[in-house]
Amino acid sequence: MKFASSALASAAFAAAALPIFTSAQQNLVKMCLFYDRPSGHARSDPIISQECASSHVHTFYGPRFFHPSTSYEDLLSTQSSMNTSPFVENKSLYWHPAIYRVAPDGTHYRVDDLEFGPYYRWDRSVFPQVEPFPPGFRMIAASNDPGACGVGSDCPSACGVEDDCPNAVAMFTECCDFRNNGESCSSWEGQLFFPRQNCDFVGIALAMPTCWNGELDSPDHKSHMAYTTNGGVEGSCPSTHPRRLPQVQVFVRIPNYRGADFNYVLSDGNAIPGIDGAWHFHSDFFNGWDEGKFQEIMDNCAPHPDREPGDFNPPCDCTPGEESLYDGGLTPNDSVPPQVCDADVKRLVVDEEIAVTTDLPLYPGSCQGAPMIPRTWTDLTADLFSTDCNNPITTTSTSSTTTSGTTTTSSTSTSTTTQPPPTTTTTSTTSSTTTTTQPPPTTNTTTTTSSTTTTTTTSTGDPPGEVYKAIVCGRGYGCEEGDWEDAPIDSLHEVRCCRDCSDGCPNAWKQKCPYEDPDVYSRSKMRKRVFYERQTFLDAIDICASVGGRLCTPWEVEAGCAAGTGCGYDSEMVWACHYDGHECVEDTECCGLCVNGECDGEYDELFA
Repeated sequence: MKFASSALASAAFAAAALPIFTSAQQNLVKMCLFYDRPSGHARSDPIISQECASSHVHTFYGPRFFHPSTSYEDLLSTQSSMNTSPFVENKSLYWHPAIYRVAPDGTHYRVDDLEFGPYYRWDRSVFPQVEPFPPGFRMIAASNDPGACGVGSDCPSACGVEDDCPNAVAMFTECCDFRNNGESCSSWEGQLFFPRQNCDFVGIALAMPTCWNGELDSPDHKSHMAYTTNGGVEGSCPSTHPRRLPQVQVFVRIPNYRGADFNYVLSDGNAIPGIDGAWHFHSDFFNGWDEGKFQEIMDNCAPHPDREPGDFNPPCDCTPGEESLYDGGLTPNDSVPPQVCDADVKRLVVDEEIAVTTDLPLYPGSCQGAPMIPRTWTDLTADLFSTDCNNPITTTSTSSTTTSGTTTTSSTSTSTTTQPPPTTTTTSTTSSTTTTTQPPPTTNTTTTTSSTTTTTTTSTGDPPGEVYKAIVCGRGYGCEEGDWEDAPIDSLHEVRCCRDCSDGCPNAWKQKCPYEDPDVYSRSKMRKRVFYERQTFLDAIDICASVGGRLCTPWEVEAGCAAGTGCGYDSEMVWACHYDGHECVEDTECCGLCVNGECDGEYDELFA
């Protein structure tokens, strides 16, 4: 079972599934949501305690509302520009223990470059019929919960034990490398496993239970839910939980996994004794769907006709996309914000170091360690958050109103992410942590001029020795040299290539920004596992042409269309240029020249 094809190296786990459904499901429907970034990280758990900081750090996806006091009403009030959800109607909050890389000296580096995909599954033929999540519903599920390992009347086993239901397991991990236009993967069922090897990606998946007793929550936040007796979506529910909700499958992907160089751990310390690298994993779900929307989706999204009887992994549907027959009536979120700066978390949630630390905050329970900062604000507004993580704000707004004009993410929106220390084989990395400035994918930075300008300029016609071209941070934001700079064309910088593939690209190419431009694919490795380090501008264009691609445009790099494609270039500056007909102000933006406000000319004609 593979998490995805190579085209899924973006946040899209479209081909992924847990191998837990083996019976004939004639009416199974699957809806897939893809988040390309977390909303932030904090020692907070709005389900466990709304009065105190939690026992360990969590990584959150969805609204920037992840203060412990967050309520259902808070989620519903979240503006699109304050929500990393790909669709406006889903304001649900998801979280799991933060993942850390541990260096040999014991320093913990939080992994921020995560991709996340909650899948929703339901079977239209089962009884009792599936109901939508009720307002205020919440739950926690863990890989070692009763029923998660096939423990039930139909499958009386424990994780890892072969029996009559070997596939009825809620937890799944795999380590995959892209090879020969395909994937080579190792997998582990029943537990989260951090392998001691490098992988192009590690995928983690947990299916949450579906049988419900009718309560919004329970004292342990778990017992109001139960797994079916055989682990399948269509399986029978126990008599104690006679009602049925859609299944939420939580997928987390760690790109560029470096298990040979670092020890990976969870922030909750819940390792499985006696099994090196094995962990119990849990995830939280706080429903924030617009009321009535999920019922509408279930009423109108039918099983995909391309699925086969008994197929536990049908095509994704119910959301806008080429494969979908029904778009769910969902509105794409065009103003997804960056991750919240760690400095803002220290000011708004808990004042402690959680990004890079030798003393990971981990306690036996809630209300220990650094205290929760009382909430003095009501609604999420733009002035709550820093727009430059290198120069964070120090005061907290108490505004209770939100206007769309002020909450749309500005062109200098930022977040703080962390990178591990350099390995002995990498000479271009100079520091163990990187503070990054992150603009939203669809907004130009202040040093970028694009289609909004009407200025008309004529090229200066500089000779080749004086020609400068654009270099952009490989992940789109926050390199030490900046987000976008100009560099002489004979200077040396990294190479990332893009390619336009309306019908999909070969597996070496990765689709990293499906919601910005689904036709754009990218890569850093140019020949299987071979890549080029630091080339001149002209050589970079030749390299991309040699693999059937082209140099990415500055907009594509800024939008994250090449982020996470390998070689450690996310924190390095890469060459980029705009092509003929793109509006411009300066020659530096164009592969050729900027003539009368438009890019014009080919590089080999001008600079060869």
